[in-house]
Amino acid sequence: MKQIKLILYFVLCLSLIKCGNDSYQEGITAYNGKNYALAIKQFLNVDNKNVMDDEYFEMLSLSFMYHGKQLYEKTKNIDAFIGNYKKSQKLLPNELSKSFKKEYGRLLYTLAETYVKTKPENEFLKEKYLNNARQTLKQVHAYDSTNT
Repeated sequence: MKQIKLILYFVLCLSLIKCGNDSYQEGITAYNGKNYALAIKQFLNVDNKNVMDDEYFEMLSLSFMYHGKQLYEKTKNIDAFIGNYKKSQKLLPNELSKSFKKEYGRLLYTLAETYVKTKPENEFLKEKYLNNARQTLKQVHAYDSTNT
């Protein structure tokens, strides 16, 4: 009887691991298909701590950045890009891969360009956007020193 309970427990554990991995794989598929809103949703549905490693958080962070970029391109609302950027910053793991740094640096460069291109409503916002562009360009260099 104990063996049957142990086997059932093992099968249950494997099924729970698989469920977490399904959402993760669906998130990767959505990310690769440039459906970043769905990628975010799937990554956030992952409930398996075993797949929540640095790569997971890198993918989720990039999904937020790309989603913000897509929203900005559709609406020309810089706040959508900024909001998603802030979310991505909160998700950054301690150890970043070289490929992530390069890609994230490119997205930060795009954000800096967006600050410059956006027509502010007043002088205060104009100064704020220029300062944000400068700060973001500093971050670009910190993530990818080859991006000049």
